[in-house]
Amino acid sequence: MLKDEYNLKYSQEDYFNNRRWINEIYVKNLIKRSGLQRGSRVLDAGCGQGHFSYLLHKCGMKVLGIDLSEAGIHSARKSYEREGMRFVVGDVFAIPVSTQFDGVFTRSLSLYNTDHIEQIQNITRKLMGHIKQNGCFIFCYNANFNLKKQQETWKNHTLDEVESFFIDYPDRVIYFTSKVDCLMFGSFAFNKVFTHINRLASKLLGWGGEIICFIRK
Repeated sequence: MLKDEYNLKYSQEDYFNNRRWINEIYVKNLIKRSGLQRGSRVLDAGCGQGHFSYLLHKCGMKVLGIDLSEAGIHSARKSYEREGMRFVVGDVFAIPVSTQFDGVFTRSLSLYNTDHIEQIQNITRKLMGHIKQNGCFIFCYNANFNLKKQQETWKNHTLDEVESFFIDYPDRVIYFTSKVDCLMFGSFAFNKVFTHINRLASKLLGWGGEIICFIRK
Protein backbone atom coordinates (compact mmCIF):
# COMPACT_ATOMS: atom_id res chain seq x y z
CA MET A 1 0.00 0.00 0.00
CA LEU A 2 2.78 2.39 1.00
CA LYS A 3 4.66 1.62 -2.21
CA ASP A 4 1.56 2.42 -4.31
CA GLU A 5 1.10 5.72 -2.48
CA TYR A 6 4.66 6.79 -3.19
CA ASN A 7 4.45 5.67 -6.80
CA LEU A 8 1.47 8.00 -7.17
CA LYS A 9 3.27 10.87 -5.45
CA TYR A 10 6.48 10.42 -7.39
CA SER A 11 4.67 10.39 -10.71
CA GLN A 12 4.65 14.17 -10.19
CA GLU A 13 7.91 15.97 -10.93
CA ASP A 14 9.67 17.12 -7.74
CA TYR A 15 6.71 16.05 -5.59
CA PHE A 16 8.10 17.62 -2.39
CA ASN A 17 8.92 20.92 -4.10
CA ASN A 18 12.43 20.86 -2.69
CA ARG A 19 14.31 24.15 -2.39
CA ARG A 20 17.67 23.13 -3.77
CA TRP A 21 19.66 26.19 -2.71
CA ILE A 22 19.00 25.87 1.02
CA ASN A 23 19.04 22.06 0.99
CA GLU A 24 22.46 22.20 -0.65
CA ILE A 25 23.80 24.25 2.27
CA TYR A 26 22.07 21.92 4.72
CA VAL A 27 23.57 18.75 3.21
CA LYS A 28 27.01 20.32 2.89
CA ASN A 29 27.03 20.95 6.63
CA LEU A 30 25.65 17.52 7.45
CA ILE A 31 28.57 15.98 5.58
CA LYS A 32 31.05 18.31 7.25
CA ARG A 33 29.70 17.41 10.69
CA SER A 34 29.69 13.68 9.87
CA GLY A 35 33.39 13.64 9.05
CA LEU A 36 32.89 11.81 5.75
CA GLN A 37 35.60 12.63 3.23
CA ARG A 38 35.31 13.32 -0.49
CA GLY A 39 35.11 10.06 -2.41
CA SER A 40 33.26 8.26 0.40
CA ARG A 41 30.69 5.68 -0.67
CA VAL A 42 27.27 6.63 0.70
CA LEU A 43 23.96 4.77 0.63
CA ASP A 44 20.90 7.01 0.42
CA ALA A 45 18.24 4.73 1.90
CA GLY A 46 14.77 5.75 0.75
CA CYS A 47 16.12 8.18 -1.84
CA GLY A 48 12.73 8.94 -3.45
CA GLN A 49 13.26 11.11 -6.51
CA GLY A 50 16.97 11.48 -5.81
CA HIS A 51 17.05 15.12 -4.68
CA PHE A 52 19.22 14.53 -1.61
CA SER A 53 21.27 11.87 -3.39
CA TYR A 54 22.27 14.54 -5.88
CA LEU A 55 23.20 16.99 -3.13
CA LEU A 56 25.36 14.31 -1.49
CA HIS A 57 26.96 13.74 -4.87
CA LYS A 58 27.73 17.48 -5.14
CA CYS A 59 29.59 17.18 -1.83
CA GLY A 60 31.91 14.63 -3.45
CA MET A 61 30.18 11.49 -2.24
CA LYS A 62 29.84 8.37 -4.41
CA VAL A 63 26.13 7.76 -3.94
CA LEU A 64 23.90 4.75 -4.39
CA GLY A 65 20.22 5.64 -4.04
CA ILE A 66 17.70 2.93 -3.24
CA ASP A 67 13.92 3.13 -2.95
CA LEU A 68 10.94 0.78 -3.22
CA SER A 69 9.11 3.18 -5.53
CA GLU A 70 9.64 2.47 -9.22
CA ALA A 71 8.27 5.93 -10.04
CA GLY A 72 10.71 7.56 -7.64
CA ILE A 73 13.71 5.74 -9.10
CA HIS A 74 12.56 6.47 -12.65
CA SER A 75 12.42 10.16 -11.77
CA ALA A 76 15.84 10.03 -10.06
CA ARG A 77 17.45 8.33 -13.04
CA LYS A 78 15.87 10.77 -15.45
CA SER A 79 17.12 13.78 -13.48
CA TYR A 80 20.50 12.67 -12.17
CA GLU A 81 21.86 9.47 -13.72
CA ARG A 82 23.78 11.49 -16.31
CA GLU A 83 25.83 12.80 -13.37
CA GLY A 84 27.27 9.31 -12.95
CA MET A 85 25.06 8.37 -10.02
CA ARG A 86 23.39 5.00 -9.48
CA PHE A 87 19.80 4.36 -8.45
CA VAL A 88 18.12 1.02 -7.86
CA VAL A 89 14.60 -0.11 -7.07
CA GLY A 90 14.74 -2.26 -3.98
CA ASP A 91 14.21 -2.93 -0.30
CA VAL A 92 17.02 -1.97 2.06
CA PHE A 93 16.43 -5.29 3.84
CA ALA A 94 17.36 -7.09 0.62
CA ILE A 95 20.82 -5.51 0.29
CA PRO A 96 23.49 -8.24 0.68
CA VAL A 97 25.19 -8.14 4.07
CA SER A 98 28.59 -7.92 2.37
CA THR A 99 27.75 -4.58 0.73
CA GLN A 100 29.61 -1.92 2.69
CA PHE A 101 29.57 1.87 2.64
CA ASP A 102 31.48 4.64 4.37
CA GLY A 103 28.18 6.23 5.30
CA VAL A 104 24.43 5.71 5.23
CA PHE A 105 22.06 8.65 4.87
CA THR A 106 18.32 8.68 5.52
CA ARG A 107 15.96 11.62 5.46
CA SER A 108 12.40 11.04 6.71
CA LEU A 109 12.64 7.38 5.70
CA SER A 110 9.07 6.06 5.78
CA LEU A 111 10.14 2.96 7.74
CA TYR A 112 10.74 5.25 10.73
CA ASN A 113 7.21 6.65 10.43
CA THR A 114 5.83 4.17 12.94
CA ASP A 115 4.94 3.63 16.59
CA HIS A 116 6.56 0.17 16.53
CA ILE A 117 9.95 0.56 18.16
CA GLU A 118 11.03 -2.94 17.11
CA GLN A 119 10.69 -1.95 13.46
CA ILE A 120 12.79 1.15 14.04
CA GLN A 121 15.47 -0.85 15.81
CA ASN A 122 15.51 -3.53 13.10
CA ILE A 123 16.00 -1.06 10.26
CA THR A 124 18.73 0.76 12.20
CA ARG A 125 20.61 -2.49 12.84
CA LYS A 126 20.30 -3.36 9.15
CA LEU A 127 21.61 0.01 7.99
CA MET A 128 24.40 0.09 10.57
CA GLY A 129 25.45 -3.36 9.33
CA HIS A 130 26.32 -1.83 5.97
CA ILE A 131 28.66 0.80 7.42
CA LYS A 132 32.41 0.27 7.50
CA GLN A 133 34.37 0.73 10.69
CA ASN A 134 34.72 4.46 11.48
CA GLY A 135 31.91 5.23 9.03
CA CYS A 136 28.85 7.30 9.91
CA PHE A 137 25.08 6.91 9.95
CA ILE A 138 23.27 10.20 9.25
CA PHE A 139 19.63 10.11 10.36
CA CYS A 140 17.42 13.08 9.44
CA TYR A 141 13.73 13.16 10.30
CA ASN A 142 11.28 15.99 9.76
CA ALA A 143 9.35 16.89 12.91
CA ASN A 144 7.09 19.51 14.46
CA PHE A 145 6.51 19.49 18.21
CA ASN A 146 3.37 21.69 18.12
CA LEU A 147 0.36 19.39 18.36
CA LYS A 148 -1.81 21.67 16.22
CA LYS A 149 0.69 21.56 13.36
CA GLN A 150 1.16 17.81 13.26
CA GLN A 151 -0.24 15.70 10.43
CA GLU A 152 -2.12 12.49 11.19
CA THR A 153 -0.17 10.55 8.56
CA TRP A 154 3.25 11.46 9.97
CA LYS A 155 4.60 10.27 13.31
CA ASN A 156 6.33 13.22 14.97
CA HIS A 157 8.85 11.47 17.18
CA THR A 158 10.14 13.42 20.15
CA LEU A 159 13.83 13.88 20.89
CA ASP A 160 13.47 11.56 23.88
CA GLU A 161 11.96 8.89 21.63
CA VAL A 162 14.78 9.19 19.13
CA GLU A 163 17.27 8.95 21.99
CA SER A 164 15.65 5.67 23.05
CA PHE A 165 15.59 4.35 19.46
CA PHE A 166 19.38 4.69 19.25
CA ILE A 167 20.23 3.83 22.86
CA ASP A 168 22.30 0.81 21.79
CA TYR A 169 24.79 3.04 19.97
CA PRO A 170 26.99 4.86 22.52
CA ASP A 171 28.77 7.04 19.94
CA ARG A 172 25.68 9.04 18.95
CA VAL A 173 24.74 12.70 19.06
CA ILE A 174 21.21 14.00 18.52
CA TYR A 175 20.09 17.50 17.58
CA PHE A 176 16.99 19.38 16.46
CA THR A 177 17.81 22.02 13.90
CA SER A 178 16.43 24.15 11.11
CA LYS A 179 17.92 24.71 7.68
CA VAL A 180 18.08 28.43 8.47
CA ASP A 181 20.52 27.60 11.29
CA CYS A 182 22.78 25.87 8.76
CA LEU A 183 22.50 28.85 6.45
CA MET A 184 23.60 31.25 9.19
CA PHE A 185 25.99 29.17 11.30
CA GLY A 186 27.13 26.28 9.10
CA SER A 187 28.02 23.04 10.89
CA PHE A 188 28.00 24.94 14.22
CA ALA A 189 24.19 24.75 13.96
CA PHE A 190 24.43 21.20 15.28
CA ASN A 191 24.70 21.84 19.01
CA LYS A 192 22.69 21.51 22.20
CA VAL A 193 21.93 25.24 22.55
CA PHE A 194 20.31 25.50 19.13
CA THR A 195 18.51 22.23 19.80
CA HIS A 196 16.93 23.68 22.95
CA ILE A 197 15.95 26.93 21.20
CA ASN A 198 14.51 25.16 18.16
CA ARG A 199 12.54 22.72 20.28
CA LEU A 200 10.91 25.56 22.20
CA ALA A 201 10.18 27.48 18.98
CA SER A 202 8.58 24.38 17.49
CA LYS A 203 6.39 23.74 20.53
CA LEU A 204 5.28 27.35 20.97
CA LEU A 205 5.25 28.70 17.42
CA GLY A 206 4.74 25.57 15.35
CA TRP A 207 8.00 25.87 13.44
CA GLY A 208 9.10 22.60 11.89
CA GLY A 209 12.64 21.31 11.94
CA GLU A 210 14.84 18.28 11.51
CA ILE A 211 15.82 15.75 14.13
CA ILE A 212 19.41 14.80 13.32
CA CYS A 213 21.34 11.85 14.70
CA PHE A 214 24.96 11.12 13.83
CA ILE A 215 26.18 7.65 14.82
CA ARG A 216 29.87 6.85 14.38
CA LYS A 217 30.60 3.15 13.96
